[in-house]
Amino acid sequence: MTPAQWRHSFLASVLAAPERSLACFSEALERQGAGALTPMLCPVVIDSETRARFEGLVRAWHAGMHEVLRAWAREPTEPLGLPVGLEARVFSDALNGTALGSTRYDFVVDAEGRATLIECQAGDPSGMGMEEASATAFASLEFFGKGLTRTSVSTSFCHFVAPNPATAGLVVFVIHRGAFVEWDVNRLVAVCRAEGMDAVAADPSELRFADGTLWLGARRVSKVVRDSIEELLAPEHAEASQALMAAWAANAVEVVNPIGSIAADHKVLLRRLHDSAVHQQLPGEVVERLRETVPQTVLLESVPTPSRHEWVLKPSDGYGGFDITIGPSVSDVEWSGALDAARRSRRQFLLQTFVRAERAEFPVVVEGRLALRPQFLVLSGWMHGERFGGFYARAHQRAVVNVHQGGGLMPIYTLAS
Repeated sequence: MTPAQWRHSFLASVLAAPERSLACFSEALERQGAGALTPMLCPVVIDSETRARFEGLVRAWHAGMHEVLRAWAREPTEPLGLPVGLEARVFSDALNGTALGSTRYDFVVDAEGRATLIECQAGDPSGMGMEEASATAFASLEFFGKGLTRTSVSTSFCHFVAPNPATAGLVVFVIHRGAFVEWDVNRLVAVCRAEGMDAVAADPSELRFADGTLWLGARRVSKVVRDSIEELLAPEHAEASQALMAAWAANAVEVVNPIGSIAADHKVLLRRLHDSAVHQQLPGEVVERLRETVPQTVLLESVPTPSRHEWVLKPSDGYGGFDITIGPSVSDVEWSGALDAARRSRRQFLLQTFVRAERAEFPVVVEGRLALRPQFLVLSGWMHGERFGGFYARAHQRAVVNVHQGGGLMPIYTLAS
């Protein structure tokens, strides 16, 4: 059986009883605390050869980003706007090869199966709990069947945080109450607890730094898994984050991920993956993969009249799919307006070569009922430290694919030979 044949058979089973399938899947998401996740009732299935190829690409991008960060730290020609007071630690992590921590590489695949890197997202655990919840929901379908394997991204991250979970001490996942991804983090915490880790989620305001120790109530905190630095230091959250930041600065608590990961989040650095100085530090097969799969990335101001047919416009420091404009998906007027807004924003905007991503039909909820609709796909591969951590996929009817904006997230399974 091929992945296409498996998919055809699975979709036939879903659509043979669409109301029952939707109810079963949605109820399973609710039980997982993932009721906010858009139901997408078909996983992504690939064969073992494709999985090995994609894993090789993720490892190559990871090796390349290590060298990019070292090169940037030695010659920081790109102004990244780092938080005040953290610059020295960012540069140190970049030079020492410790900046990446847990890192997600987003890529698209065209109709011929060619993969193209579109983003590096470092130091942010978002999406892992969603993937676990989605996998659990699929397992609840009686016809889901056997013959599929999957690397749990959540379980991999758990062992990255604490190789021996039972002796790790208290591990606090810091997340602001009411944040969009709070339920995602709570699901990730549940996985870690199932693995034997003493893990809890807490708002940073609940932490206290005293006597050289970080405390949660009366308990000593051994390790913190942080949300993004930008969220912790945002004006509305800065005061609540003081205890954590003070303990971190004093090396009183271990924090996952390193401060240096905030540099890798800036998409402007992707252009250095084509830098010959970076290539000289990498094996030949890695360089070849970078040349084949990394699109051209340039500063907006370096292209006087960018054609919308050729480019994607995105902010270097963006997240959540916000402020991204895919040229071929909009009108000339919309493209012109997006360029003008980017130039007025005083943020650093980039142009990235447009690649037409694969689309596939998925069963989605339309007016309360399941219907097949074409969706754009973005695949994500994780590295937890230097260990490959698995895949997941996101899908959306819009070309800018993001869960923040209503997209779905599903596991990627490998079909047994």
